[in-house]
Amino acid sequence: MAGKVPFELPPTADVVFQYLFSSPGAENGLKCFINAINLSAGRRLIESVEIENPFNAANFAGQKTSIVDVKAKDEEGKKYDIEMQLADAVG
Repeated sequence: MAGKVPFELPPTADVVFQYLFSSPGAENGLKCFINAINLSAGRRLIESVEIENPFNAANFAGQKTSIVDVKAKDEEGKKYDIEMQLADAVG
């Protein structure tokens, strides 16, 4: 493999982000991710998380079905719709 640069996928790419946080067995990593955000926002930490189907079915005629990167709920039933978003650097 001399002279070749390995191909890398960043964890912020949708497919990689979804794999890391919504694959079977990813519950602990997802819980830690949510808790890191909750901690920095001064919110309560969660004890457990259940990964759910990321599809949001249309409820009304003419409404589109949407898909989020990761959908989950905690032990109290609180729902989390998580989307990875990147912003262009200013400057």
